[in-house]
Amino acid sequence: MSKNKNLTNTLILTSVLSFIFGFGAYLIQTKAISSVSSCSYADPLVIDILALLFAPFLIIEGTIDIFKHKISSPVSQLARILRINVGVSITVIHIIQLMHK
Repeated sequence: MSKNKNLTNTLILTSVLSFIFGFGAYLIQTKAISSVSSCSYADPLVIDILALLFAPFLIIEGTIDIFKHKISSPVSQLARILRINVGVSITVIHIIQLMHK
């Protein structure tokens, strides 16, 4: 497979999984907000802010690593893809918590 084809497939897989992870985090968080009346699960504001500062690091660092290893197949890039997806999920969860506060 060519270098560009691997990179394209990796970016497509990253995008699809980011959407799935982000939407899954959204569904879980909104369901928890509506089912837990005391909202004791919600993090303090400082934790939300720190998470929103740290999550972009995961997303950016994972993306940079993907571009550094352009010739690697999507399967070998899976750890980098998951790093990005964790960053997306953290961002979604903490934005929802901030909106709820």
